[in-house]
Amino acid sequence: QPGVRETGISEGLDLELDVPPPPKAPGVPRDEQSAIAKKLGRYAEAAVKRGDYRGAASFYGAAAAAMAPFDEAEECTYLELQGEMLLHHGFSYLDTKVLRQALSLYSRRLLPMKPRSTHPQGWAKAQANIGMIYRYLGIADDDPVTLTHAAAHLRAALEVVTPAASPERWCRLQSRLGGVLGKLFELGDGNRYVQDAIDASFAALELISQEEEPRLWATTLRDVAVLLLHLAERSGDPDHAKLALKGFEPLRDLLADAGDEAQLRRLDEQIAKARKLAGL
Repeated sequence: QPGVRETGISEGLDLELDVPPPPKAPGVPRDEQSAIAKKLGRYAEAAVKRGDYRGAASFYGAAAAAMAPFDEAEECTYLELQGEMLLHHGFSYLDTKVLRQALSLYSRRLLPMKPRSTHPQGWAKAQANIGMIYRYLGIADDDPVTLTHAAAHLRAALEVVTPAASPERWCRLQSRLGGVLGKLFELGDGNRYVQDAIDASFAALELISQEEEPRLWATTLRDVAVLLLHLAERSGDPDHAKLALKGFEPLRDLLADAGDEAQLRRLDEQIAKARKLAGL
């Protein structure tokens, strides 16, 4: 199916289309191509309902290609949908190949189409998604260079996303930035990132509601507690260990209620270590 594979996303997929591929020759009516793009969009929606996010990405990519000669805004809309589907598949199935495809799409296509000067929110969203991909790849590979890229893109997004205008997005970005910087600290980059990581996590916790965002709240609290524990191990400062305990202890009830025995054992080990370092 050349019309699908020209997007570079669907190689290896066996997709059946009953519509022609986007034409290469000029002079094809826009309405005809728009109809093809809409039909491809419906195929994508059907794929999403089946849980086939990678297939949906292929259809949205083909729809973008259909509109490329006629309407950059519509092309961009389909590309954004394609990116969302790639991210959904990549993070759901921990598929690094698909995440790298998404990284290429956001970096080479969407970011240039959404310059900060004219599309600040679209630019920030692309920066955030690039940062999230680098974050996952860097954590998976324990690669400080990739994590440094993640931090740079998340910080770029935070230049536009503010707590006043978009408190939820800002909290998520701050939480993820704190996690990235904390991982860099864990990987042995001295104290270069530790204070920034702590500041980012605590800034997020100031606005995150435990009742409305329990998962984000717990993740952010865990990240900063783990960071403080590592800092206590390196510095020998009992105050850092006591702060880590304040972060760990509220999480125990959550894990116990969730019945997550493996995570609960890990948390109990961290609490025991923090209590020992705190001299308790």
